[in-house]
Amino acid sequence: MTDWSEFDTDETETFFARRRLDSRTYASRSFPLTRTNSDDQGAPARYLYKVFDPASQTEIIREAEEWVIRESPAGRVQIKLLVAREAGNVKEIWIHRVPSAEAGGSVRTLLNLQQPEVGRLIEFLRLLAADQRLRRTPVVVCSGASDLTRVYGSELATLGYEVVRKPFELEDLIGSVRRAVWSSQSSW
Repeated sequence: MTDWSEFDTDETETFFARRRLDSRTYASRSFPLTRTNSDDQGAPARYLYKVFDPASQTEIIREAEEWVIRESPAGRVQIKLLVAREAGNVKEIWIHRVPSAEAGGSVRTLLNLQQPEVGRLIEFLRLLAADQRLRRTPVVVCSGASDLTRVYGSELATLGYEVVRKPFELEDLIGSVRRAVWSSQSSW
């Protein structure tokens, strides 16, 4: 039996992330999940990958006494999901920055959420919406993970949260923030 974890190194991750097409979603072969003390131990699992090549990205930097928001050249970003048993049962999420071949280096993890954190994030948003004092808190969820927005997108919209799919235009994000703030203020 092949141990797929041996292929999950920075070098191989970087090699494949650089070669993936942004127009496709990739899935690994199914393998038995090896997580001790998990109900999913031994269950069929696979990795899902999606890369994005935005033309630019918005960055916030501090210059002297001011925070400056500006557009800068973007690099490749990869979303990686570990799914077990069935579609939608996300056990872990990674967001990687993928260096260009010219820049060298390995993928860098920008965010990593494991179960139960993935579920806790959604549960936190549910509790926020249910609390009388906090339900007017404006929330904008930005995600490029199509599976994540597919599974939870309608629930987030029902809870009154703005959902912005990546990649997005800055104007779309600003519009979503304005709607979220306006909606939270108009319900006072």
